[in-house]
Amino acid sequence: MEAVELAAQLEAFFGYPIQDKEEILERLADYLDLSSDEEPEEIVTEFLKENAHWTGEYQEGEWQIDEDQPSEVLTRHLTGLFAFHIGYSFGNTGKTAEVGWWLADLNPRDDNLICPVYYQSATKAPRWAIFESPGRLPASEDLFREIQNTYEENPRKSKQLAAEMLTTYPQVCHLFTEWFGRFGVIALNPGQSFPDAGAERLFNSYDAFLPIARVLIERSQGNEQAKLEAGDLKRIAEIGAEHSNYPPHLLLTLLGPALAGDMKEASSVAETIIRQNLGVALTQRWAQRVINHEPPF
Repeated sequence: MEAVELAAQLEAFFGYPIQDKEEILERLADYLDLSSDEEPEEIVTEFLKENAHWTGEYQEGEWQIDEDQPSEVLTRHLTGLFAFHIGYSFGNTGKTAEVGWWLADLNPRDDNLICPVYYQSATKAPRWAIFESPGRLPASEDLFREIQNTYEENPRKSKQLAAEMLTTYPQVCHLFTEWFGRFGVIALNPGQSFPDAGAERLFNSYDAFLPIARVLIERSQGNEQAKLEAGDLKRIAEIGAEHSNYPPHLLLTLLGPALAGDMKEASSVAETIIRQNLGVALTQRWAQRVINHEPPF
């Protein structure tokens, strides 16, 4: 399987453009090289289970995912955050290590960044981009590996590389302060945040999708009466989603009323989305489901 073929299959389920993202293709190619002993179907399934919530999205297809998936998978998907790498990072597999998700924001950005990268784990979820693009992750891992390899044998060089790491990749240095600090990469202000022009809109949407994901999953499990509360709709109104063509906002204005029981409003929004070809394939998919009164509507 080639990276472009894998991207095409993932794009069909994720509903956001992936094939045209060169650095994501490079990461997929790297993954395929490391997984050459796996069958293509296994590789597709591994990515899908982290990026498409099978029950909450009523997905169908040959790669049926039977295992329980956390609601975060659905929330990330609705928000347009694609997990292109999952696992331990920067060589840390010890007691302090944890599995993390490296997420590319596939939404259009006002700051002209293409696929800035965010990070989520059980204990960390900063709301600022760690990297400007996916290609910066392996580049920073290579630099940190060189720091580790020279830490004892060539302290002077390791110190120079640590300074380069802090200058070139400050966000990731503040993300893994304890682990990096063991090798002389010392972040001076470990609690600081970083400017990110697109983060507020992205994560306001993410927060608004949290109850939506919960209701979708509850309905898929048989609770047809599950619905959003007034406060959930208020949150959507507060972020100004109804005045935006930003894909997560379009989806919020569609799923919000639909899951609150206002199918007349939801159908009106859905028809506008289809008629004007708004959003991305994921937006169109949900709009068509509303119009056709398919589950969970």
